[in-house]
Amino acid sequence: MVTSMRLEDSKSWMTPARIAKCCGGRVVRSGAPATRVVTNSGEVGAGAVFVALPGAVRDGHEFVADALGRGAAGVIVSKPIGRTDIPEGCFAVRVPDTLVALQALAAEHRRRHQVSVVGITGSCGKTSTKDMLGAVLARVMPATWSPKSYNNHVGVPLSLLQIDASTQAAVVEIGTSAPGEIRALADLAEPDIGIVTCVAEAHLSGLGSIDGVAKEKASLLAGLRPGGVAILNGDDRKCRAMASECERRTVIVSAAGEADWFATDVRFHGIGTSFRLQGERPVTLPRLGTHNVYNALMVIAAATELGVELDDVLAGLTESVPSSRRMECHTCGDVTVFDDTYNMNPDSSRAALSALAG
Repeated sequence: MVTSMRLEDSKSWMTPARIAKCCGGRVVRSGAPATRVVTNSGEVGAGAVFVALPGAVRDGHEFVADALGRGAAGVIVSKPIGRTDIPEGCFAVRVPDTLVALQALAAEHRRRHQVSVVGITGSCGKTSTKDMLGAVLARVMPATWSPKSYNNHVGVPLSLLQIDASTQAAVVEIGTSAPGEIRALADLAEPDIGIVTCVAEAHLSGLGSIDGVAKEKASLLAGLRPGGVAILNGDDRKCRAMASECERRTVIVSAAGEADWFATDVRFHGIGTSFRLQGERPVTLPRLGTHNVYNALMVIAAATELGVELDDVLAGLTESVPSSRRMECHTCGDVTVFDDTYNMNPDSSRAALSALAG
């Protein structure tokens, strides 16, 4: 995975000794604190610590020498490394498991910052909602959000490691393919706000059934911090049922009836989708589909919980750019092509067809 995430620039907490303590490892050789974390040696630069992750095809330990040669501040490894293999001024920390170490670093980094974290899960709409919310928040405050679809055991830690001393809000996408994954990732992120977009037939090979999907998605809410808020799709039966089990305050959104935040008069047209917020205020999204109305309602709910004025939220939504390959519009002469090919499941396919029919 190619990525490079910034940490606190001026006073990084990531000294070799703290890394070792946090990750249950030991310092092989000491050096100056790291200011970035990378998991690809090609992304190494000044201040970066390279985490040698195991991979299905290549092992990150094969690239330790390359990372050090490119000027890494240090490396985190789980295999033997000698002091003489480390250039002067670089550090090395050896840990039992580099993936576990990456996750521990991310959890500690999150705890060290006073930042509001929004965790987003659901069978459809996670990435679009995350991108929309991130763009809205960035208009009014320093905010970060998960790149692309960084929502797994590696992507979530890297998303959290984007947080720096100025960050006020971080939006983290959280996915799953097997029972227990969402709760483990929620324990890293410790979200203040949890969004469940919907429950649908996705990852059934790992989760077994639609009930298994619902149980897994609901585990995000169990990981909310005290005083946290759950934002739920009120028109999704299994999603709405989570409200009765949730120990935190819940906010319900709907495009089919009244709720805490609801939409009426939904219609599609040449420039996107329009609706009336709370049955009154006209809103136009530069995106097609009722599913994007739900995404927008969840963005409105989350952003207002974080103190963003409604006018700013709606302005951000009208300017938002669709995520790549999610009803992405292309024009070829007099032909218009909508690309909705990213990782589709039956429900997202039906939503795309419904938008085109509209």
